[in-house]
Amino acid sequence: MASITLKTLTGTSNGQPYTPAAGDLVQVMFSDPNGQTFASVWPTPSGSSPPYTVTNANNVTTVQLISTSFVALPPVALASNQTVSVSSKVIPALFSGTTIDVQIAAALKNGGTTSPTVSNGASCQATASQGSTPK
Repeated sequence: MASITLKTLTGTSNGQPYTPAAGDLVQVMFSDPNGQTFASVWPTPSGSSPPYTVTNANNVTTVQLISTSFVALPPVALASNQTVSVSSKVIPALFSGTTIDVQIAAALKNGGTTSPTVSNGASCQATASQGSTPK
């Protein structure tokens, strides 16, 4: 079983939780042929304004954080020797000057033993700042 958590933080030295604001794009993509591993277990929360969404297209499941800085997704079963690719897309609101850090953490469990992949998960960062208007 794999337990996945996603967290957004300010891109500062103290790394405070950051809730995506209007115009921010924070997505984490998982390779997921036919949506059989992740999309089938991670539904978008119900309600008119879910804090995150889950979609699957072209064998990729995408989790988009909308109004939350932390998501603990339900555990998923991985097949023997299954390889999963994970990537992210982080685009702060245009001209916001905001830096957003995304942490992706995975804890893998096999027979009761949990193995974290890396102590702080995988991280990536993107910055948008004042500048000319994109054309």
